[in-house]
Amino acid sequence: AVSDLLLGVFCMPFTLVGQVLRNFIFGAAMCKLIPYFQAVSVSVGVWTLVAISLERYFAICRPLKSRRWQTQFHAYKMIAVVWLASLFWSAPVLAVSSLKAMKGRGHKCREEWPSKSSEQVFNLFLDAMLLLIPMLIMSLAYSLIMTKLWKGLRREIQHNTSFQQQSERIKCTVCSFTIRMLQPHQIKVHELRE
Repeated sequence: AVSDLLLGVFCMPFTLVGQVLRNFIFGAAMCKLIPYFQAVSVSVGVWTLVAISLERYFAICRPLKSRRWQTQFHAYKMIAVVWLASLFWSAPVLAVSSLKAMKGRGHKCREEWPSKSSEQVFNLFLDAMLLLIPMLIMSLAYSLIMTKLWKGLRREIQHNTSFQQQSERIKCTVCSFTIRMLQPHQIKVHELRE
């Protein structure tokens, strides 16, 4: 929630005003902070979803083991790890963002990397950390959860089906027993009438 608030309140309005005016009017400090907090916000959002998927996996697929360590303190630790990691690996954006004067008038906030290769390495790192790895972890976690729930559902259906079949057999047995018990009595009543 804090990362979404950070993105919605702190980052988006400044970016919108800069795009509308075609001039970044907020100064050099904000030129560094806005892209940095945008990167942090996206990273926190993604890795929070990863953490939730892992917590769900352990709660559903390993419920007895996870009860020991899935505590409120553990949740606070996970939140702290997600924030610290996001603040750390977004730091290069803070370092390379700078305010540049445009030809004519105004300023633009741009990333200025020492080399093209360093920019490419960082972008590949972000692609892996914010897209590829989270997608793999969440896909695996939710696939295992679905498999576990599907197997449980099938067992439940089989159990209910076998229970219904046993109920039908018991009903048939009771009915045939009742018929056998009544038949001699009906014969005697019929003989008495004659």
